[in-house]
Amino acid sequence: MSQPKDFRFSKTRSRAARRLSREDILGLVDLENGTICSSIFTDPDIYELEMEQIFRRTWQFLGHESQIPKRADFMTSSLGADSVIVQRQPDDTIAVMLNQCRHRGATICRAEAGNTRSWRCPYHGWMYDSAGNLASVPREKEAYHNQLNKQDWGLIRVPRVESYRGLIFGNWDEYAEPLTDYLGDAVYYLDHFFDLSQAGTEVVSFSRWIIKGNWKWQAEQHCWDNYHGFVSHASALVGMLAAEGELPPPMTTVYESPMPGILFSDKARGHGGIMMLFGYRPDSAVTAGGAEERAEPNSPGVPQSVLEHWMKSRAQAVSRVGEFRAKKIDMSIINVFPNMAMTDVKYLRFWNPRGPNECEVYNYIICEADASDDVKAALAHYTQSIFGSAGILEQDDVDNVMYCQRGVTGDLAGKTRLNVQMGLGRSVTTEFDNEAPGIVCDTTFSEEGARQFYRRWQEMLLQAFDD
Repeated sequence: MSQPKDFRFSKTRSRAARRLSREDILGLVDLENGTICSSIFTDPDIYELEMEQIFRRTWQFLGHESQIPKRADFMTSSLGADSVIVQRQPDDTIAVMLNQCRHRGATICRAEAGNTRSWRCPYHGWMYDSAGNLASVPREKEAYHNQLNKQDWGLIRVPRVESYRGLIFGNWDEYAEPLTDYLGDAVYYLDHFFDLSQAGTEVVSFSRWIIKGNWKWQAEQHCWDNYHGFVSHASALVGMLAAEGELPPPMTTVYESPMPGILFSDKARGHGGIMMLFGYRPDSAVTAGGAEERAEPNSPGVPQSVLEHWMKSRAQAVSRVGEFRAKKIDMSIINVFPNMAMTDVKYLRFWNPRGPNECEVYNYIICEADASDDVKAALAHYTQSIFGSAGILEQDDVDNVMYCQRGVTGDLAGKTRLNVQMGLGRSVTTEFDNEAPGIVCDTTFSEEGARQFYRRWQEMLLQAFDD
């Protein structure tokens, strides 16, 4: 199906770009001094510019191929601020369409998932096929005198749809670079999550919830933040470890020496993440004995069946991803710019913007497809209990976001400078050049990932002012 003839990106500057200036955007992020302006989380003009310059022009995660395994299967998702239908076609390709009837703009699909060969708008009954072509309208002869050019009024298609390791991405920009090029250095780290098994991965649980906070808070957090855990999650971790008969380390020791690991960032594209290590540095108490002697990844409360599956998967993955990723990485957290993140406790999520002060979390729990049904069920239950909408750790994180948003909302509060100086000027190392791509730091206490996130964010906003 060709794109409707009347569908065009505006060639004129947006209202937000006319109200803001290049100097305004340059003043929002000061990487040399490590500061950002608090207004980036609340200003409606900045939000409008984000929608135009970032969410219309970047590859964004929409869902997993395992959610629509059969022909005509569909799911609804979000591409930026827009609701879209993601549907498997008769030829097994995947189409993504704006969830909007072309007659009066009504939401045409009101379900989260299902299977259908056609779409019928509940308002006036316009009918579309699974590819989005307008197939029929009621009483076409009497109402339109057979003069309605139906080929011009199909559902608006997302022009670029590609997948990587089962992850479906969409892009409104038909001239965008290929998905794998866009992912850049992140491909190396994504394979640690999604290429451990020849069978691939699948979604075993899905949920959504609303956060009263800007989408960037948690996206940038997943680029770097191993710094908040034993403060924000202290009470939860004490309880989780106590249930296993263990005691957490004293708070002072946590901050005297960060957990061994690396922090990576992709300067060109804004991706970033954290890789906790074991079995790599002989002077680390955490890594004593080496990876091969570690019983399991460092995640309290994980069911034994899931631990055994994880270790078996890692052992079998050496031939696929190499020993460093299969055996040396203990826990990983990564964000693909702008807003898709995942961790080794197997959640995969994105933060759908709903204005400058609110976002919706789409939360998927991922497991290797060849795991047993018992392992999949145990993993889904565990991860939802930790990082679901009412998860014991997720509640802490949501609380942090809400109070950050509240903290930058106000007259003076919305004009302050915020500090992103951790590791500034002393982060980069060459120790892992033969293993890990990107700008690599040899500590998990650094905001280099956040700085590169905001570097890319600022660069994309500045493109609104290019001649």
